[in-house]
Amino acid sequence: MSTNKSQTLKLHLWEPEDHFLRTEFNENFAALDTAITAAQQTANSALTAKPYVVGSYTGTGKTMTFDIGFRPSFLIVSGPHIAYPSGVGTMAGYTLCTGGTVCGEAVTFTDTGFILKKMDNDNAYPQLVNIKQYNYIAFR
Repeated sequence: MSTNKSQTLKLHLWEPEDHFLRTEFNENFAALDTAITAAQQTANSALTAKPYVVGSYTGTGKTMTFDIGFRPSFLIVSGPHIAYPSGVGTMAGYTLCTGGTVCGEAVTFTDTGFILKKMDNDNAYPQLVNIKQYNYIAFR
């Protein structure tokens, strides 16, 4: 029987005077197999986890909450071009937010996503206008 065990995986370690048991070898190999499988799964998860989430939504005219599973470090919201009321032209419909918790008055980052707040100002962005389609990309 082994006298000692390794610190991390608790593998059997033998001193020169110890007798070997086949079950101890099998236990060592089972522990190594389990540890390697767990390490491979962790590595695969890290490789497949994207550093961002892409999504879209249709405006409801009300404040909207988005649960994406993490607090964004950077957020881009885009939508259709918005025509100025005076008919002078259009403005590109997008918002960029980075870091912190609040990005202007209309966007708040949460631990699991972000909130787009309905603003009374028609020129505020991001817009939440009913029926219009918007897109976002949120980075970890």
